[in-house]
Amino acid sequence: MNQMSLVAICKEYRLSRRAIQGYEQIGLVKPSGKTKYGYLLYDENTVYKILFIKHLQNIGFTLREITTFIDESNDVIKRKLEEKIPELESNISKTKDLLSYSKKIIKLLDQEDYKEQIYQITKKENV
Repeated sequence: MNQMSLVAICKEYRLSRRAIQGYEQIGLVKPSGKTKYGYLLYDENTVYKILFIKHLQNIGFTLREITTFIDESNDVIKRKLEEKIPELESNISKTKDLLSYSKKIIKLLDQEDYKEQIYQITKKENV
């Protein structure tokens, strides 16, 4: 891959044009050039950076947070990712709890007194 247009990046990696333009606006990335028709081009390193930024957002970092460390050393980035792990693990735990709760509700909906039972489970599990 040499350079990719904004349209090609959006299509290939399922990213919105708006997201990439937002990254540009706050200074996270910038195009490396333009085609003769005025389409923005991004070099390989910038494409990788765009994909990494999107991953960081997906795991819960805000763009504001990302701007504070994205251009730092690998050690700094590694530390930031390590700091995020407990939050991700907590999210997994919460999701498992919600899944378990939902499965219980599904089973209860077949019973006549389901409303009272659902109330009791919800009260007990504090979901």
